[in-house]
Amino acid sequence: MTDAKDADKLREKYYHSMGAALTGEGNLEEAVVFFQKAIDICDTPYAWYGLAGALRDAGDVAGAVGAMTRAIKLAPRT
Repeated sequence: MTDAKDADKLREKYYHSMGAALTGEGNLEEAVVFFQKAIDICDTPYAWYGLAGALRDAGDVAGAVGAMTRAIKLAPRT
């Protein structure tokens, strides 16, 4: 893996973790921003799932459904 890819992976994890922490604290507007930044770096089902939870908690049901739909489409099949 290159240094740039390593840096992107770390940034994505940071933004995802911050989104999760902010959701837990009830700071939903900031959580959404952090999840979106994570998604911009790496389009993972985990980031979309986190975004769906933050949007749901914020009362944006349509946005939450859209984010969850994307998470399901990206989720690995087993």
